[in-house]
Amino acid sequence: MLKFIAVFIGGGLGSALRYAANCCIKTEAHHSTLLVNFIGSLILGFVFYYFAQRLHLNEEVRLLLTVGFCGGLTTFSAFAHENYLMLTQGEFFKAALYIGASVLVSIIAVFLGVLIAKQF
Repeated sequence: MLKFIAVFIGGGLGSALRYAANCCIKTEAHHSTLLVNFIGSLILGFVFYYFAQRLHLNEEVRLLLTVGFCGGLTTFSAFAHENYLMLTQGEFFKAALYIGASVLVSIIAVFLGVLIAKQF
């Protein structure tokens, strides 16, 4: 039950931060999604390596930070919806660029998070 509560709390915090990013970034919607996906992936890489490998956090804290917070912060459904809108509006190049950038940036961010964590 504690694991569920940890994911619930982390997810709420991550979702609230994602909403705040959407409110603060007044450009096209996909820019804020790309940003939070980068930040969430960076945090996930850092937490995975530093906290889980070095500090050996208990499972509840790890779940709160990774599945909960990073899962609530990053969003695949918004990403899919934004691509749907671009594709149905005939913006094929823009959608392809966004898809490629989102996947590549998120993977790079996980690697960066691990590299940063290794410095500590």
